[in-house]
Amino acid sequence: MAEMNEAGTWGVRITDAEFQRLFDEIVTPDAFTVATLLRGLMQQLFPAPEGEGA
Repeated sequence: MAEMNEAGTWGVRITDAEFQRLFDEIVTPDAFTVATLLRGLMQQLFPAPEGEGA
């Protein structure tokens, strides 16, 4: 169900089960693996300056 929130923007409310179904459909194991590998590679190639969090 779509509704306007306090900030004046539109949002959609879904159940936890529907969120999980959509998440599982969008984030496949292959996509998760690739994202994890890319994140690690980027951190190796471009480490955060000292004193900054990752």
